[in-house]
Amino acid sequence: MPELIKKVIKKIYDFWFAKESTLSLGVFRIVFGLVILNILLLSYFHWNEYYGVNGIISLDRFINARGGWFLASFKSIFALSNKTQFVWIVYGLGLVVNFCFILGLGTRIATILLYIIWFSICNRNSAIIDGKDVVIQMLLFYSCFAPLGNSLSVDNIFRSKLLSKHRNTLRYIPPKQSVWSLRLLQFSIAFIYPFSAIDKLYSDIAWREGSIMYYISLYDAWFRFTDVELFHNYFLSLITTYSSLMLEFLFPILVWFKQTKYWILSIMLLFHVSIAIVMNEFVLQFSMVMLISYILFIDPETMKKLFSKFKRKYNSISQKSMIQNKVN
Repeated sequence: MPELIKKVIKKIYDFWFAKESTLSLGVFRIVFGLVILNILLLSYFHWNEYYGVNGIISLDRFINARGGWFLASFKSIFALSNKTQFVWIVYGLGLVVNFCFILGLGTRIATILLYIIWFSICNRNSAIIDGKDVVIQMLLFYSCFAPLGNSLSVDNIFRSKLLSKHRNTLRYIPPKQSVWSLRLLQFSIAFIYPFSAIDKLYSDIAWREGSIMYYISLYDAWFRFTDVELFHNYFLSLITTYSSLMLEFLFPILVWFKQTKYWILSIMLLFHVSIAIVMNEFVLQFSMVMLISYILFIDPETMKKLFSKFKRKYNSISQKSMIQNKVN
């Protein structure tokens, strides 16, 4: 029995604290940063309207609702100044910090600053915040503790060059890091699904009856193809409603096992792509964020194989192109 307990403890310890390559975290940082950049660029045209002093929710109203300037400033840096220019300073800072995050330049500081800015955005105007914003905020928070700049980053390039010149004076940072911060990111995504499913079943009878997809298909504010009769089918609604609930409950179980991980990730990819096709743009952005988070579940070795396969394919195409040019 003690031997069994030791094995269980070792399994748990390895699961949380074993060391592995941070390649997946590096890929996640780049793609995640590009998504945030896309949202920031799209927000440019409505930035003052959303977060300005006299926006949808005025700064005075926001400060009063939060109990005064001092408490409001802890919820959003927009409360630090009532100058119109300050809103755009925050926007510019957000872009600069986001570029640093993507490039992996001063990654840890950039991540913390980007989290503060995103946290401020989410709190400043709750009227326009949806699921994707909450998920991004959560991922940025846990990213503050992860070694995102250890792979595919400017930080790592500078570190390698300095280390080669000053090998005896600089601290060596191993290519493999403890996975505990990655596990926090993975758990934060995995358990969105079952809690979401429980909330749906508890709060809406249409989910329990299996009719929710039928009603959604009639509502053009959510559904793209309200004029297609095929979707206005109760039997189809039963299948899609209960299968989506089943996937949400199964995902946080199957994603941890090697035999089932890539199967469930592939199914969930198709699930979110299907949602993105038939639902409106807000659901599209949420699905995009969730799909990007799946990068966190891909093993570094698998990621390396994908990179090698892409490189071989690219070299093959380049060689064919060169031969073709010579022939011409």
